[in-house]
Amino acid sequence: MHYVGDIHQPLHATARVNDQYPAGDKGGNGFPIKNHYGAKNLHSVWDKVIYHDPKNFKTPLSESDWDKLGKEAKRIVGLFDDADLEKHAKVLNSQIWADESYEITKEYVYTDIKEGELPSEEYQRTRADIAERQVVLGGVRLANLLETIDFSRVELDHDDAEWMVKEEEEEEEEKKNQSISDMVQDLVNKAWNRYKGTPSN
Repeated sequence: MHYVGDIHQPLHATARVNDQYPAGDKGGNGFPIKNHYGAKNLHSVWDKVIYHDPKNFKTPLSESDWDKLGKEAKRIVGLFDDADLEKHAKVLNSQIWADESYEITKEYVYTDIKEGELPSEEYQRTRADIAERQVVLGGVRLANLLETIDFSRVELDHDDAEWMVKEEEEEEEEKKNQSISDMVQDLVNKAWNRYKGTPSN
């Protein structure tokens, strides 16, 4: 699932190769940009959908964050023509996805932008449209890809099943420890407030 999303971010599929970077610039990570919303290089600018998605959500997501992401997804899906999206979303060949990202990078990502500077307003406006379309296209293609998988035929071997159970147990233990930690912290706060003569909640 992660790879399907990644390959639609153009700089996850390409890199700039020149005299300065004969082995490539690590997908734009070697292209410095003036820091804005925490994006310090060209790769991170595109990761943030050209600053249209500046917030770094923490996991697990809160209900509020799920709500914000849902509204944002609905907004950007509504920006694009359904028929055009449906036609391209049927393409489930990962090499074609990579080729598309390469063409986008060649024509749009590295053009009209200078190292060490903020992208121009024109760059941000036009490239944000491209980045948002890639987000939507990647999401719809992922949905179509998942529909082709017969999950009833997927079997976990013993090691996989054991690993999943162990991971669930560790998550439960972590939640329990966190709960205990919260209780201890609450008791400490109450004791401190009582010591200072401040009523506790």
